[in-house]
Amino acid sequence: MDPVAQFSPSYAEARGKFVAAARARHLAVEAHVLPDRHGTDGEVLATDVALLGPPEAEAMLVLTSATHGIEGHCGSGAQIGLLRDDGFVRAVEEARIAVLLVHAVNPHGFSHGRRVNEDNVDLN
Repeated sequence: MDPVAQFSPSYAEARGKFVAAARARHLAVEAHVLPDRHGTDGEVLATDVALLGPPEAEAMLVLTSATHGIEGHCGSGAQIGLLRDDGFVRAVEEARIAVLLVHAVNPHGFSHGRRVNEDNVDLN
């Protein structure tokens, strides 16, 4: 797998890659859209959530990206890489755990290249 291909120069591209990678694994993607807000290119802003593994698993690993929006490029790439990694997915299945991937906790900051959200709040 080419590690560079997992990363994106924009929020919109990163979101598209995340959703596509999750759907390629036949995972449902739940989108939590920011109402009345748009990204730098007019795109919809959303925090997307996908669950890998059984919802009733006794253990769950939660992986988030973009709490500080601008850092989303790195975290998103890591999440996409994990979804595309057959060995990781196999290990999750064999361990009978679940992995909750929360893509773009702060989509506004991710898109606009800011650390803060749409209300100028640092979510950390």
